[in-house]
Amino acid sequence: MSGHILSPNQKVVNFAKSRDGNVVGEGNCTNLAEEALAYAGAQDEYAIMGDDKVKEDSDYEWGDLVKDVKDIRPGDIIQFRNYVVKTDDVTVYKFPDDRGHFSDKSPWFSIGTFDAADRPRPHHTAISFSMLQHGTITMWEQWPGQVVNQVTIYVKRSKKVERGEIPCGEIMIPDDELIGQFSLQRNIKKAAMERSRTCKARTVRTITHTPSGQYWIYRPQKKK
Repeated sequence: MSGHILSPNQKVVNFAKSRDGNVVGEGNCTNLAEEALAYAGAQDEYAIMGDDKVKEDSDYEWGDLVKDVKDIRPGDIIQFRNYVVKTDDVTVYKFPDDRGHFSDKSPWFSIGTFDAADRPRPHHTAISFSMLQHGTITMWEQWPGQVVNQVTIYVKRSKKVERGEIPCGEIMIPDDELIGQFSLQRNIKKAAMERSRTCKARTVRTITHTPSGQYWIYRPQKKK
């Protein structure tokens, strides 16, 4: 019986798994991709682009271009340029009126954080671990001075809405000095909110992830 022959992508995944938690090469992001491709017997950026076109700030090419992120596979190489994901996380609290009813005129306020950014990737290379799932991909990456690790990032805009309720007396309104960090619209005074420890406010939490910048996905190709 002949043994199962692994594809270059499968070999890249096996290499990344074996190096998770370790430093590869000199610790640069490209070292991880280069050594994974060498282990897989696949072409690196020098073989594909030519030595003269591989500069420190080049947008490296690592194989055949995958045109749609929906087609990404574990073991593909991802090249980023000026990539960042910003997150808005806002909760609206709506309170019942004196009769315990809710309407468009019910008192409310909102609080949240805006444009919270994850780690920027101005010029970065990573290895895909997953297919596209709910607008995200999981990947291996390495930064100078850090070990190889897995992270999940958004590659498509995502919006999630959570609805619930909370006892009015448990709601915290930030102090005035925090207004610069939070969005706070006071259509209700704290005294009014605390008028009844038995009342319950309705909550709507909206979390929005918005990616910006560019990325390219490459399918590893065997050495010629």
